[in-house]
Amino acid sequence: MEDLLKYTPSRAAVLTVSPVVNQKFFERNPGLSEQICLKQAAQILKCPATSILPAAIQGASSFTIAKYDARPGELGIVQFRDLSSQLSRDTITLARRTYGNVVPNCDAVTCGLSDKAHVYLMTLAGGIAFSAAQRDLYQDQGAERLMVTVANFASFVASSLSTKRQNTDDTDLTQAYEKLAAWEAALPARFQSKLAEVRVRLPVIFGREFPQVLNHADLVEMNIQVDDASGAITGVIDWENANYGAFGVALASLEVSLGICTGEGVWIWHPQQNHLRTIFYNTLCAEIDRHLQAQHLGADDVEAARMFGLFVMYGSWATAARADGHDGGGDVLVSACLEAGLGEGTAAQPFLRQHWGVDRGGHG
Repeated sequence: MEDLLKYTPSRAAVLTVSPVVNQKFFERNPGLSEQICLKQAAQILKCPATSILPAAIQGASSFTIAKYDARPGELGIVQFRDLSSQLSRDTITLARRTYGNVVPNCDAVTCGLSDKAHVYLMTLAGGIAFSAAQRDLYQDQGAERLMVTVANFASFVASSLSTKRQNTDDTDLTQAYEKLAAWEAALPARFQSKLAEVRVRLPVIFGREFPQVLNHADLVEMNIQVDDASGAITGVIDWENANYGAFGVALASLEVSLGICTGEGVWIWHPQQNHLRTIFYNTLCAEIDRHLQAQHLGADDVEAARMFGLFVMYGSWATAARADGHDGGGDVLVSACLEAGLGEGTAAQPFLRQHWGVDRGGHG
């Protein structure tokens, strides 16, 4: 636990990143400034400028302003986004129908800055980014609050099945093969056997029977909001890249709550990660039964989707580095995160088979 707390950033350290992120946002958008955005946000929220302030945690492609006295669920957020980072109202509506009120409501606003940025009025999610609460949550000797976080995350993942659909053509499968080929070219030899396992399962998990669900596509610590008093997940934000894909892809994001990667590329697990993982999968399986009766889920297929999700999260870094002329496979952070997520004890199959007894449907 001592090493985990040593390398997990404090809330204060996480908050120091936002001014740097804001500076980059305004450098990319020279027609905007913090003062201009604050003035516009006050007009949109119909409140004095003295009652609003920049949000404590800022995203890479946006500048967010919050109203002091807004309560969770109330309209109290104005967000200015890069013109290349538009949010889809249809996607937000579907996400709220799928996942419920943890997805903030969001409406585009037409204003005097609409030619310089996409502007949105949103409800307040409540809580704080998991990245800012993480160190505090890790200090619980019994991991009580973290148990709530992982159980809530399991329910969130299972909720994706509420708006499931099946593929009707091979478009997604073709795109999955293209991504896999890029990862195979960019990642070092030690990951090739796992990539081969995924390749074998692609026709199943992107086929005509396996459930395709709305995946957030960027479930990282910054986009998951938690109540730091209880550990409960209060919001999931930034749905820009959400898309339909294989159920189980989102399981890859469980690891970010169970450990930390140091700047030197060493992954440190929470000492109770095995117990927390069991809580997660017990909750997940119970919720899957409620949504689907698991009639089309094989444990090996779900695990392949989880591994695919890990390669989406981390293999894409290596692919981008390779495209820029760098040795992406040598990136120690990419390797550490992938090795942790693909390592011993992380696979979904044992937990799924223990709960279901045998696979009910599916292919293994």
